[in-house]
Amino acid sequence: MAKDGRPSNLPLLYNPLLNCIFNNPNHSRAPYKQIIHELASRHTDFTIIVPPSSLLHNSYDPESLKSSSKIALHDLAYHNEEFIRSHIVKTGSNSHAFLAPVAKVQSAIYNTICGKQILVKNGMIFTGKGFRRSLRAKITDIGYFDSFCDYFPSGSKFMLIYIDNSLYGSSDHPEPALEASPKAQQAKIKRPDQVPTESITFERLLRNFPLLSKSVSDPFYQLFHHNNYQFRVLRTNTHKKLSVIKSEFDNMLEEAYQIISNSVKSDSPDGEQTNNLLHQILRSYPELDLNKLVHEYVEINLYDKLWAQLIFQFSANAGLADPDATKIFTAEKYDELSCLSLNQLDIPVDEPWLLNDLLLRVYNAIIELSKLADATIIESSSKLKIISNTISILTENSNSSLMIDADTLIGLLIMVVVHSKIDFIEAHLYYIKNFMYGTISDDGYLSFIISSFDAVFFHLSHPDEPQYADMKESSQKNFEFWSLIRSHKVDEITALLEETDKLYGDKLPHNHFLKARNINGESALMLAIRSKNYDTFLLLLSRNPNWFSIEDILFDRNTTTSQNLLMVSLMEETKIITKILIEILGSCTLEEQIAYINSTDYSGRSVGHYLFHDYELINEVGHLVNWELKDHNSYTPLFNICRCYDHYAYYDLIKTAFSAVMSPNFNFKKHTDKYGNSILHILLKGIDQSGLLKADKNINVNCTNSKCLTPLTVYVKYGRIENLISLLQDKRLEFMFEDKKNFFNIFDYVAFSSRKQGDNDRGNSEEITSFIYSHYFKHFIPLKCTTVAFNAKFDTTKKDWIVYFHGNQNIILGLDSIKQSHHSFKLKNPHSLIPDVEKVWLNYPANGSVAPIFAKFRMNRLLENLNIFLVCLSMHPNFDTAPHETLGLSSSGNSSSLDQMKEVIGKQESSSKVTPHQLAEIETFLSLSKENLLGTLSTTIKFNKLMTVMNIKMGDLNTIREDSLYSAKMLCDMTPSIKTNYHTPDYGYRTMFQYFIWVELTLIEIIRNVNKVLGRITDWRQCHDRVLSLAGELRKYEDKRHELGTDEHSNSSWFGNIIENKRTRYKKLVLLHSEETKKLGLLSNEIKISHEDIAAEMSHYLMFRSKLIPFAIKQFTRVATTGLNRNGLHVLQ
Repeated sequence: MAKDGRPSNLPLLYNPLLNCIFNNPNHSRAPYKQIIHELASRHTDFTIIVPPSSLLHNSYDPESLKSSSKIALHDLAYHNEEFIRSHIVKTGSNSHAFLAPVAKVQSAIYNTICGKQILVKNGMIFTGKGFRRSLRAKITDIGYFDSFCDYFPSGSKFMLIYIDNSLYGSSDHPEPALEASPKAQQAKIKRPDQVPTESITFERLLRNFPLLSKSVSDPFYQLFHHNNYQFRVLRTNTHKKLSVIKSEFDNMLEEAYQIISNSVKSDSPDGEQTNNLLHQILRSYPELDLNKLVHEYVEINLYDKLWAQLIFQFSANAGLADPDATKIFTAEKYDELSCLSLNQLDIPVDEPWLLNDLLLRVYNAIIELSKLADATIIESSSKLKIISNTISILTENSNSSLMIDADTLIGLLIMVVVHSKIDFIEAHLYYIKNFMYGTISDDGYLSFIISSFDAVFFHLSHPDEPQYADMKESSQKNFEFWSLIRSHKVDEITALLEETDKLYGDKLPHNHFLKARNINGESALMLAIRSKNYDTFLLLLSRNPNWFSIEDILFDRNTTTSQNLLMVSLMEETKIITKILIEILGSCTLEEQIAYINSTDYSGRSVGHYLFHDYELINEVGHLVNWELKDHNSYTPLFNICRCYDHYAYYDLIKTAFSAVMSPNFNFKKHTDKYGNSILHILLKGIDQSGLLKADKNINVNCTNSKCLTPLTVYVKYGRIENLISLLQDKRLEFMFEDKKNFFNIFDYVAFSSRKQGDNDRGNSEEITSFIYSHYFKHFIPLKCTTVAFNAKFDTTKKDWIVYFHGNQNIILGLDSIKQSHHSFKLKNPHSLIPDVEKVWLNYPANGSVAPIFAKFRMNRLLENLNIFLVCLSMHPNFDTAPHETLGLSSSGNSSSLDQMKEVIGKQESSSKVTPHQLAEIETFLSLSKENLLGTLSTTIKFNKLMTVMNIKMGDLNTIREDSLYSAKMLCDMTPSIKTNYHTPDYGYRTMFQYFIWVELTLIEIIRNVNKVLGRITDWRQCHDRVLSLAGELRKYEDKRHELGTDEHSNSSWFGNIIENKRTRYKKLVLLHSEETKKLGLLSNEIKISHEDIAAEMSHYLMFRSKLIPFAIKQFTRVATTGLNRNGLHVLQ
């Protein structure tokens, strides 16, 4: 023993709690004795809560941190009975669990074996009554632990729930209390001074302070009432000067201020209290301007009337009462300038990349300014904020070195106003200048904003000015030229270009319509592509090559979508134009080509994302594409290509794309979308053409998406037969993979798919089902096992699991019926090496309840156990033809248990004699066989323990390696992956153990039968001795009978009584001798039949073992090699 009490002579398990329970040499001593006894007696009624191994090794009990000596959690796990009992939960049928009434919510309250309570709900465990603190721990995994110790039943499995913390908490993983105290809750409530000043309005003050509302509500109601004759001017639609409207508003504002003043006068009701209240508010918010709040309150209540008056005045151009109410931007003017381009406004920007920047600013500014037309914008401050934001968008310098001067700003603002097409924009500006709180002239920036808009209005208010005429003419020329492109009028375009060439030659003016771009930033070249006008596109490029420089072409893009010419050409599928653009791109440097191809649009997509429109282009530009670049949906170009399910040449598309992508540096994980789908998940067909499965590394064929679907389950779910066939042949495939969320396996998805398929898809579904079942029978089941269990569901009416069998016969049976058939078989064949029902179903007792999260997982293991049972039956010589009949899986009915017992008894009562010599031979044979079987059993038990421990230690090794990598990343200031606490996976040893345990169970069964017969032999000898003794006594009576024969008719009464007593004694001896002789005959018959049966079963055992062990090794090799292939270790030399 080590100093700390832990065993030093056994292979320690890395998790201290599991090591204490399953690998404890002191299990028969306190404090472990009672715990071990409870677990051993009803191991299926308990579930062990397992904290992370690293946490137990490296953390302390939080309660001990305040004391002078800290207590490590691993010491509690080894020595503290309460800690151990607190992590063992009663989940059996007698655990008194309170389940949630809603089935979708997996929640239940359970008691630990020390009387504490936990709540299991929605993947979390919450500590409750009895625990020192209210904590919560996340459930990270569940599983079964195969026991290998001698003090638990052989082959027993214990349910484990893995969590991310201990139920005592830990020093490295602090958890807050579930419910805050009332004081803490009160502290979270915002105090008045925490309310932002900007969010305070006068209306809010009225709601929050009833005293203030009581003082001013009635006067304000009268002020804003429609019958208020004093301000009737605002309610009559007559032509009037704008100053009159402004004056009426000012008067109402003064009335509002007076209402506030009157409310705080000492002679008014509650005046003093109202005054004190307002002073208290102002002290709490020193930055609050009460006059501003009142102004905004009046403005909100009068907005509808004010705005209606302004609209009426600005609409009456024929009978204007005020020159300031002139409507400049009419619908006609907007139409006249609708095609105006930025290059035609004397903006000193020639570089195409800077022009793109300005066009994008204009587009964003148009969106912002268009908010003025929103009917919910009813305050001058909101309107001012909109035009202020518009100016800020145009002048921002965050991503550009371009400086915007005043003249440039006016030009940009003209574009914004003209293309936003806001009706009555003049009224909006007038409202801002005349109805806002304060004076604009006091703020220099606001004055600059307003003056900028005034300048735009001035420039566009004089249609007779040459500047406006030029803009109108330019807009008209743009419209006519773009219309020619869209209508494919090549002859007219040719004549127009010839005329332009004669007029300007190589040097086009900056404001020429050939260089014009619409509000989306689309040039004539872009419009030609959009309209699929190849002739015009070629004509524009070839008429005079000096008109469009290489920079003009490379930076020609739709500024709203950021799509360049090549992207649009691919989208429009204009292959000839695409080819021309590729030729032009070939004249650039390699760096320029890569930058152009991988520049992204508004959705984050590059040219590579659109190559599926012309997949032959991949061979030319594939080497330039960044295939790992993700768009906003996390699609890489390769991922996007694979999703083109309706492509006319999908196979060629996939083959071409993967031939360009696949290389030794190909990273499979990079091509995953935000839902966790890999390329294998979304590939419709052509998996062989892709060559993905031929890659030696980086390909995880078992990866799951956010819905816990693997590529295999996706192919089954969506009927992708071609991919399914190819994937089933891959050595890395985990065919029986179960997701960690619902524990569905491939057979569940086959069942789901079969139920969802309609009549048209039924043939496809049946074909998929056939492939899945055939693969399972080929790789997981021996040839002679023709029927296995695939699915099950719980029947609430029968309170039993209904099992679905598939094979030569498709049968549905209840689990209880299967167990009864097994029991009947054992009654009929008491000496069969097939174990008893209790041994086979040791871990799955009848009516055994488990935690809700364990239900599906436990059912999967039960089906697994049932199939292994069927496999073992198929390897028994007596069941070569139909092993499934043993469990009642045949069409013929089984006889009852009573009939089976009568048949066995009748067989045993048949006459048969065994001589002592024969008996000695039988005894010698059985004794020698028992000795050999015990030696084999001892070796088998050791081997099974080794298999179990080996699988656990492999998991421990992997856990230690992950913990080491986590610590190393923390030391290197890297972002480590989240530490996990998962169930030990199967490294192949668990699979081998599941079959080798049957060798152990059959040996135990044969030895038990041998011991039973040896006991019968002892009974036979004792009975034989009694028969000989009784026969000797009978001979003595018969000899004395002749001596007493002469006195038989004596009249002496006393002498006659003696003779009568001897006769009675003689009769009793005869009867006793007859009974013992009959019993001896039965024993002889039973021993002979049992001997023959056991001898046959020993022969069957040798044949059974010779078949089972190679099959078990084959399954071990399959699981182990699958893991090696999955991890890429098969390439190591």
